[in-house]
Amino acid sequence: MFGGDYGPYMLERFTTVDAATLDLQYLLSTWNPYTVVRMRTVLRIRR
Repeated sequence: MFGGDYGPYMLERFTTVDAATLDLQYLLSTWNPYTVVRMRTVLRIRR
């Protein structure tokens, strides 16, 4: 059975920005199995 993800909650304390990188950290709930996971997304900033 497919279990989607929902309810992201940003962790501002662990989110950082430097000259060219945005590092986002957040909690995310999953439905199947029902649990909470800590996620990280790193984005490169272009100018």
